[in-house]
Amino acid sequence: MQKANAIWIRTFSDPRFSVAVVLLAIAARFLQLHFYVDSFFDTSFQVIATQNFASGHGISTAIARVADLGEPVYLPLVNWPPGYSVLLTPFYLLCGKEYLPACMILEMLSAISIILLCRKILWQLGTTIAVINLFTLLTAFFIYYFYYTGSTDSIGVAFFLGSITLLLSALKQKKYPITAVLASAICLLGAASMKYLFFPVVFVIPVFAFIYGWQNQEAGIRRGATVLFALVAVGIGGLYLYQKSISGAGTYISASGRGFFPEHLLRLHPLIPCSFITPNTIRKLPPAGASTVMNLFRIIHIILLLSLTVIAIRSFFRKGLKAASIQRTFIFLSLALALAISLVLGVLSLLVDKELIPPDLWWTYVEDARYYGLADILVQLVIFMAFSFYKNQFSGGIRLAIAVLPFLLLPEAARGMVFTFRRVIGFGKEDYYWKTERVFFNYAKEVVKKKMAVTGSAQTVVTGSLYYANYRSALYMNAPVLEKPDWLIQPQLFRSSKPVILLAIIGAEQQKDYQPFIDHPGTELGGQLNGFYFYTLYVAPR
Repeated sequence: MQKANAIWIRTFSDPRFSVAVVLLAIAARFLQLHFYVDSFFDTSFQVIATQNFASGHGISTAIARVADLGEPVYLPLVNWPPGYSVLLTPFYLLCGKEYLPACMILEMLSAISIILLCRKILWQLGTTIAVINLFTLLTAFFIYYFYYTGSTDSIGVAFFLGSITLLLSALKQKKYPITAVLASAICLLGAASMKYLFFPVVFVIPVFAFIYGWQNQEAGIRRGATVLFALVAVGIGGLYLYQKSISGAGTYISASGRGFFPEHLLRLHPLIPCSFITPNTIRKLPPAGASTVMNLFRIIHIILLLSLTVIAIRSFFRKGLKAASIQRTFIFLSLALALAISLVLGVLSLLVDKELIPPDLWWTYVEDARYYGLADILVQLVIFMAFSFYKNQFSGGIRLAIAVLPFLLLPEAARGMVFTFRRVIGFGKEDYYWKTERVFFNYAKEVVKKKMAVTGSAQTVVTGSLYYANYRSALYMNAPVLEKPDWLIQPQLFRSSKPVILLAIIGAEQQKDYQPFIDHPGTELGGQLNGFYFYTLYVAPR
């Protein structure tokens, strides 16, 4: 046993192995993201805002009006903070205004940053190189939930990990230099500019640093934390006021119902167990089994979280952070961040009614796994740090638990390995989601192109029976959207100051609802694909 242990430590500690593991992790993430990129909905609005921002119309979406289809109105996009749209813009321009490769480059930069920053954090915590490489190897194939959904969360997480790295470095040096404070402020404001969720959570970093500096009588840490808090407060305040000035609201909540909904907490995402086994894996079970496992995980999570919180509070009041080791400090910081995220989501779910995600999915904040991405990674970092640093400080059951916990990631990592290997085998030959979408929207583009061959050059306006298809088509063709398809029932009202081709994508089952448009003089059926009919109407200037 000792010989085998020595062999794995020697192998995993080899510098060449470290390089190989990092390159393997980057390659695995590329294959995974290549499969999932563009499998988004929320982000598509932010990419549309990038298109309009690059064209000089601000962070906005283009909306067509019935009174003048040829003159779109650019409405400020406030459903999300503007960070992603702004950050994507240079990549969008460098890629010749092709949004898909731009999104892929940005996602890969974020993924590489997360890989390297996690390794840096573990190194700062005194974790051995062998354990750091084990962490990278397992988590490279652990597909975090935010990668499944194609959202801005991974970028926000990368920014947050950058601020944590800077904080740990400051605590180890016992000073918070102004360059580190400024860099940390940029990271925290970068995270907040990606998600409204992070508006309150980013303040955990400067507050935690101040408490540490105060308890350890480190004036440099206190001063740095105070300046950081001020910079972040000014930045968040400025972002809030900017959003409010352009829209009337500083933040955005999509569901309109307000009240008190404690039943929503029954759908709590079980963060701690799901840091080892993702909800997507659990959903491979039959529905009844998946529901049972998720409920069991919720119970485990609540018991563990409450226990850890009570232990942490007792420990904090007994010893605080005075002369605390960097490992103990990181555990407190991780718990504080996880609790802050959980608290924000819990309050939102308690006070905001459920939202209907068409066609029949009801959603609330506290159940959405992608929002816990930062906490997932922090849980894993604590586990591997403890495996390296604390394992030999205990005996019996505690030592066994610490020794076993990192390997609970193996089933999820194995599933990720199989998934990634299949992507290698099928690379360039599979019909990825984005390829299937492109066939659909290329078809729509060809329908418009054929119409233009008859009518001459004209601006395109997109509408139809499916909200999602409308905006995805608009993104692909860089065209404005006629948001309310009900206007199709009164096509005689359409006016335009410029030549316009109105493209209406109508599902087969919804055709009867739009018969006035289908029967309107000038409306033509351009084609059909995948259960959708593509109608065009040329609207001449008048």
